[in-house]
Amino acid sequence: MNAVLPSLAAASFCAPHASSSSTHSRWLAIMIDYLEGLKGAGRTKTLQDAEKLLAESADAAEADAEGPAAQKSERASQVITVLQRPEQ
Repeated sequence: MNAVLPSLAAASFCAPHASSSSTHSRWLAIMIDYLEGLKGAGRTKTLQDAEKLLAESADAAEADAEGPAAQKSERASQVITVLQRPEQ
């Protein structure tokens, strides 16, 4: 599997969008299911990208707990949690 493709998918999803939160929740659940199955380099790269996104958005998220940066941080945290579990 191409290691870049999953990372790009995760990175683009973690970016704020203009659609509703219910849409985000639905897509996040789908993405989390997909990410659980990642293995090897794809899993490692996606985890690194999510950690980078979390670090970059942390300060902005603290300043505005309901804003796009906070949402981005929350999604990145969820991705990190999934990817830190042992591979199945």
